[in-house]
Amino acid sequence: MPKKTTLFEDIKEGLEEAVAFDRGEDTGAVVIPGEVDVAAIRKQLGFTQESFSAYFDIPLSTLKKWEQHQREPERLARAFLKVLSYAPQTVIEALQ
Repeated sequence: MPKKTTLFEDIKEGLEEAVAFDRGEDTGAVVIPGEVDVAAIRKQLGFTQESFSAYFDIPLSTLKKWEQHQREPERLARAFLKVLSYAPQTVIEALQ
């Protein structure tokens, strides 16, 4: 049976892991980028807003709000956009 922990112990463990990560230690943590320049990614790939929206199944209104900084992409969308900017051909091939 797993050991029960207190809220304090859970928070303390999380903070210790954050400090270790900040020092550059391998904590196994996965970091999703905080901000992504959606317009730059789209333009780098040569898409219009309409074609990017259609190709990647992102509502056009959502895409426009991201680009105008009225909304930020949620975590999963940020991860997708980061991968798309890093390896666009791989993503495009995988979606075909």
